[in-house]
Amino acid sequence: MNKQIEMSEQNDKHIHARYRALCVLLCLVTALVIFVPFIVKGGGAFTLRDDFNTQELTFTNQVNGFLKTQLPGEWCWSLDLGASFVNGFGFYVLGSPFAWLTFPFPRQLFPYLIGWVYVLKYVVAGLTAYEYLCIVTQKSGWPQITGALIYAFSGFSAAALEFYHFHDVVALFPLLLIGIEKIRKKESFLFFAFAVFVNCLLNYYFFIGEVIFIVLYFIFRFWGDLKAFLRGMGLCIAGGVLGVGMAGVLFVPSIQYILGNPRTDQKLTFQDDLFLDLKEPLYMYLMKGLLIPGEAMNSQCAVYEMEWNSTAGWLPMTGVSLSLTYMIKKRDWLGKFLLLLSLIAFSPYLSSGFSMFTRNYQRWWFMFVLVLAAAAVFVLQESGNYPVAAGVVINLALIALWLEEVIKWQYVKDVRTIYHPRRLLFLVGITVMGLLTILVLHKYRKLGGRLMTVCVSFIAALTTIFTIYVYRINSESTQSILDKYSIAEELEVIDPQYRYAMENNKNLLTLTGDVGGVGAFTSTSGNYRFRLNELFDHSSSVFALRKSDYAGLAELCGAKFVLTDALPEGKPVLQEIEVRDTKWYVTEQAACPIGYMVDRYMLKEDLLSLPLEERGIAMLYAPVIEKDVEGLVAGVSQKVSPQDHNWKKEGKRLVKELVQTYSDNSVTDFDRNSEGMSCRINNPKEQMVFFSVPNEQGWEIRIDGERTESIDAGGFMLVRVPQGEHSLQFRYVTPGLRAGAALTFISVLAFAILVYINRRRSASAQG
Repeated sequence: MNKQIEMSEQNDKHIHARYRALCVLLCLVTALVIFVPFIVKGGGAFTLRDDFNTQELTFTNQVNGFLKTQLPGEWCWSLDLGASFVNGFGFYVLGSPFAWLTFPFPRQLFPYLIGWVYVLKYVVAGLTAYEYLCIVTQKSGWPQITGALIYAFSGFSAAALEFYHFHDVVALFPLLLIGIEKIRKKESFLFFAFAVFVNCLLNYYFFIGEVIFIVLYFIFRFWGDLKAFLRGMGLCIAGGVLGVGMAGVLFVPSIQYILGNPRTDQKLTFQDDLFLDLKEPLYMYLMKGLLIPGEAMNSQCAVYEMEWNSTAGWLPMTGVSLSLTYMIKKRDWLGKFLLLLSLIAFSPYLSSGFSMFTRNYQRWWFMFVLVLAAAAVFVLQESGNYPVAAGVVINLALIALWLEEVIKWQYVKDVRTIYHPRRLLFLVGITVMGLLTILVLHKYRKLGGRLMTVCVSFIAALTTIFTIYVYRINSESTQSILDKYSIAEELEVIDPQYRYAMENNKNLLTLTGDVGGVGAFTSTSGNYRFRLNELFDHSSSVFALRKSDYAGLAELCGAKFVLTDALPEGKPVLQEIEVRDTKWYVTEQAACPIGYMVDRYMLKEDLLSLPLEERGIAMLYAPVIEKDVEGLVAGVSQKVSPQDHNWKKEGKRLVKELVQTYSDNSVTDFDRNSEGMSCRINNPKEQMVFFSVPNEQGWEIRIDGERTESIDAGGFMLVRVPQGEHSLQFRYVTPGLRAGAALTFISVLAFAILVYINRRRSASAQG
């Protein structure tokens, strides 16, 4: 009898392995069909637009170069005005196993690798989803492969193509649910601990939402058996603590960083945002995300033309039809869980709970998609026991009602809600065609077979290709991106006391090389930015304040070197770069050095009393400080008043004079590297020294070896230096990194010991 059971288990494992291989193959073929044509068209490189080109490409490139040349330092001068390497890239790159696969290659090759890495991410997403679906449905076969495809190639994945790092999370999230299912089956909690470690290390922002989701999942999955509930809860807590501990090297410093980020203060209100008014456009937008394929966020066919939320959850071919079918038939844990998730999805306040009740981006919908896919798989494997036709009809009716509402707003309420009618017709047509195909396959009892899987693969490829095509409309050409790579590779740090006058979307020229600009397009350059932004009423937390928009501010930040493709007249050419028969020139303009002596200060409240266009000049004239630190500069610097000058009238003259004065009073022997910066100063009296360097937590400042502290000056650094000749050393140490690394070491050691003990026990039990 035992031998028969053993043979049956081996046969089940063989079947599972065979279908797993088929799943990997189908995901691979589908992804190759999607990406290879665009890779070939790009001459081997893959680009998209906007965030993908200026963030996803550049951040991984910069991390690659930093790890190879700048360690053990922790300060990156190429990101914005300088930023913590760990905090600046922890959210995007550092915890990604997919990114690390590219690091052995030269950094400039990343545009040629990223398309293939995308293919890998889709394959891994399909594989992890398949393993989860097999566990939760207790079967292996074509329905599970179909479910894996609709998860990996969902509308969420298509819409998020611009955000390349989102796909890391999509690929590895199912591991968490697999871990919970293993605990439910009374297996070791160590897989769950490993899954927590992988996802926590991968991306701290998404991990917070995942924790909330798996708590809800656990409650629904274990409810009804108190003993199993308490046992499972204890094991999940133990696995969670161990997994987070193993990820501590990135998680601890990241949490310290975001706690100082004002974006975490953006709260939704229970009263105003709990439920949507069904007549609001946002309601139609949420419906759209579930009813038709995911679209390019920058160019959508209906409701909102541009929207960078992740409101996309369409399942290729099936839509929500099979999930609705399951909910009609079943009232079990999965049906109830889907009902709750649907309620949350249409409540801005509840939905924002996955991001700690800050702004509602619907970034959690990929988790919703996996549960929808699980319900669809249950229906596919026993379609004869479910009212499939009813689910399809309801789905079609919802599409019709949604279209009616969109058209009504467009033509009756005189509010534009249709932006690309032909695209809308195409996407609705694809959706309806898929639903009708489900009815045909159901009629001939082929809904759970390979034909269904092939149809899903075809529609998944078609809709994803369409989304990429739309993303690339009017985008910067691949060749233009590659040209910028070539330029960046040639740019030199001409003088460490100054920066290049490149801002925001110039990431391609600063982060793909080793020079620094005066801005960056990123969410994680540093918390100093919010203090600087406040002085100029700048609200964006992604686009850096454009220094060139305010007289005096670019000069303050050391924006001396200018890159141009026009031969400058009357200015010396510092460097000449030729790319594809086009010549680029580096010249210079007037700007302050990074560090110089000052003898004035202005209070923040006084600066804010000036018109916006005058604040840059005033800030250049005198560093801006808070009133509560005024005592630290009193007696060394003179307080100035906004009324001391006619800033608008005297602006040009003042800027010119100040740049010359500060250049004459510059610190000497200035040097900067990945550990920080150093300089010397010989001042005739005790004096304040200003540095246009982000005043972040983590700076260790020493004057002749003695520790001192900086004073915040509108996000920059102000240091009080005694009279005489002195050496100044600035070393940046990421807050929480050492503690996080120690926690990781201890936790990994504990994990290894537990794995060893677990294997010994298993071997003893089998023996």
